[in-house]
Amino acid sequence: MEITSLPFLINVILFLAIYQIIPSRSLQVWILIGSVFFYASISPVLCGVLIGSILINYIIANSNKRRKNIVAVLFNLSLLASFKLQPNNYLLPIGVSFFSFQALSFIFDKKKNVTLLNFANYISFFPQLIAGPIESFDHLGPQIAKPKKIQSNNLIVGVEIILKGLVFKLVFADRCSALIDPFFKSPAHFDGWFLVISTLAFSFQILLDFSGYCLMAVGLAKILGIELSSNFNQPYLATNISSFWRNWHITLHCWFKKYVYQNINKGWIIGAFVVFFLSGLWHGLRPTYILWGIICFAIFVLDRILLQKINFKPFNWLITFFLISFSWIFFRVENMVELGTLSRLDFDLSPIKLFIADSIYSLSNFNLSGILSYNSIDLKITYSDWFILLFGLPTLAFFTFKVKRHNLGTLLFWFLVLCFFGYSNSTPFIYIQF
Repeated sequence: MEITSLPFLINVILFLAIYQIIPSRSLQVWILIGSVFFYASISPVLCGVLIGSILINYIIANSNKRRKNIVAVLFNLSLLASFKLQPNNYLLPIGVSFFSFQALSFIFDKKKNVTLLNFANYISFFPQLIAGPIESFDHLGPQIAKPKKIQSNNLIVGVEIILKGLVFKLVFADRCSALIDPFFKSPAHFDGWFLVISTLAFSFQILLDFSGYCLMAVGLAKILGIELSSNFNQPYLATNISSFWRNWHITLHCWFKKYVYQNINKGWIIGAFVVFFLSGLWHGLRPTYILWGIICFAIFVLDRILLQKINFKPFNWLITFFLISFSWIFFRVENMVELGTLSRLDFDLSPIKLFIADSIYSLSNFNLSGILSYNSIDLKITYSDWFILLFGLPTLAFFTFKVKRHNLGTLLFWFLVLCFFGYSNSTPFIYIQF
């Protein structure tokens, strides 16, 4: 059951209706039932993995053994490795990387006197179960231990945030996917310039896809009166690599900083290498993820040693964006063979010359078709898709960063955008695979 699907919407409405009418003392139990049902509807075969992880981590957390942190790390890393070592992530439990890290943070923080019910809800809370944000128990635990009835203001704000997340995903991210997927499936059939176009498009796809899910999680939790952490803070406006990583996947960054980086006393270079290397492994055990982590480390060091000495913000912003976009190539490719194919692509200038000529002719005749149709057949997107991406993204940025009010008017705005421009060929969220 996809979380952008109609069955999911119906189940959420039913869950919220029952949530609102049952006694307050039963809300915690109902949240747990809803979370387990939600996970089982997505991954029924592997629901036992989630339940087993909750029980074993709870036993470890309440153990008096001095080495329980080591036991916790070994158990959770073994859990991750046992599934991620399988070819094509076959039988990979959805969200295992996320709930394993939440369990580890609970054990590392040495929480005491926490009931099994509260711990189970902390690990399995369904809005953020499968793709974050990764919450600390100090932030989520007390809220979920005392859930509140739905209030009208929280309902309006929550629904608006959910609609905003759906717009990010269904209007923009999925169109970016339609633009770049044909290229990455058969890169040898395209010119090298499509690598540039597809890389830039993927930079926006992964931001809009992942932040779209996080917004939906935040909105759904908000309806229940629970505040989740923000996972993104305008990362592509960063003027250096360090700033980018502080504002991208914030909760994972904070997790690594607290539990890994601050415990390494070998200098910032060694600490950064360990964090980026582990970040690559966290995403998966395939070589391209590990290489992506190493590339990110190299870019981080280059920026800190050299680029941050250049005090010219437009240049700093531009080089930061292009370096991050370059690193996404290694994240997006499926294997080293595909990466090798990309490295051998030719950059023929003739398509660019043809595009410029067609653009000049089209503009002189007040006709955008010559511009928008450039290789649109190969890329399998329509004129309207081009238009929405080229003109809709700046509009989206304006409303996202400038309009801060939450009311029925903004709710209606996001609803209408979704209805008129929602993409019918939706793809799974990228970070669900982790």
